This record gives sequence, structure tokens and C-alpha cells, in this order.
Amino acid sequence: MASAESQQAQQNWRYCGGQVRLWREEAGVGRQALADEAGYDIEYVKSMECGR
Repeated sequence: MASAESQQAQQNWRYCGGQVRLWREEAGVGRQALADEAGYDIEYVKSMECGR
């Protein structure tokens, strides 16, 4: 079983990733464009938005 601290950290990542996705979509920016601008791989951006 995961500790309470571990569960809280996972919830925080999900929240932050959801916020990034919300802001990206409201700005009309695609994942690939965000990844290119940030210097990350698109899979990293996708994973981050999913809270992983």
C-alpha cells in the first residue's frame, strides 16, 4: 500500500499536469508545439499531462 505522502505527491502531479493541459488547450497550442518550444519530447509532455 502506498503511503499517504506518496498518494499526495501523485495527486499533486495529476493536478499540475491537468493545469498544463488546460492552459495549453486554452492557448490553442498542440502537444508537439509545446514540446518543441520547451525542448522536450512529445511523450514527456503527454506523460506529464497525465500525471505520470
